[in-house]
Amino acid sequence: IGEMANAVQVFKENAIERVRLEEEQRQADIRAQEEKRAFMMSTADNLEKSVGESILMVVNRSQKILDVSQRMGDSIDKSTSGSFSVAEASLETASDVEIVAAATTQLTASVQEISSMVAESSRVANSAVGEANDVNQKIQGLNAAAQKIGEVVQLITDIAEQTNLLALNATIEAARAGDAGKGFAVVASEVKNLANQTAKATDEIGAQIGKIQNETRQSVEAIDGITHTIGEIDKVSTAVAAAVEEQQAATSEIAGTIARVSQSASLVADQIGKVTQSSAKSYSSAISVIWAAKDLEKPTSNVKNQIDEFLRSIRE
Repeated sequence: IGEMANAVQVFKENAIERVRLEEEQRQADIRAQEEKRAFMMSTADNLEKSVGESILMVVNRSQKILDVSQRMGDSIDKSTSGSFSVAEASLETASDVEIVAAATTQLTASVQEISSMVAESSRVANSAVGEANDVNQKIQGLNAAAQKIGEVVQLITDIAEQTNLLALNATIEAARAGDAGKGFAVVASEVKNLANQTAKATDEIGAQIGKIQNETRQSVEAIDGITHTIGEIDKVSTAVAAAVEEQQAATSEIAGTIARVSQSASLVADQIGKVTQSSAKSYSSAISVIWAAKDLEKPTSNVKNQIDEFLRSIRE
């Protein structure tokens, strides 16, 4: 997420710098962060204002050269200077667009990386839920086994109580028998002691089983809490994944817009380069200035028509 934030910051700073340069150089106001329609319309308006005025200036000056030959030198000089300035500004704008395109590419890569990380997080969360369910089932099995052991202990306790009762009866019968029952009385006493010891042991076992069952219940509750928490994390991861997917789509759209604007800037630079070459030839060929002006009028008109067509295609 930090990398994506850094990439967005770089993209924002470059976009602001590009807008400032375009406004100073009267070039197309490229705003990559605006909506596609607003961005393209703004680019068309700025392009029409900057390049259209420059071409109109060239056309007017060419006509003035044809009408007033004595002002030929000044007009050609101004036209040449203006063409070079516009060409330089156009090249700088194209360079800025390339920088923004590179930042957009980096942002796209960051978004894709975050998407992969979120997908991995969701996978791990799902795996953890599965493992927690397995542990829960095992603990449930342990709880059932503890209950079975408790039942067996209860059975042993019942047997010990019965044995103790039988030993008591045997002691009473031995006492009735007098001297003949003394040996049997000793045996009955030992059996009674053994039954008492068994009862104490089963009580201790029962207490331990109770502790195990209590711990088992607490473990089940804890695992249920963990499972619920992991489920919430998975929901959040799913929501983040959806948001990242939307951001990725928006970033792809921005990248496509930047690419188209870059192509448009290259086209404008190419056309302005042609105008600049024509102006330079006219300046170096002062003897044939009238013919040069006529030759300049045609490509300038073509450029204007192409730009008008280009602007119409953008606004449509």
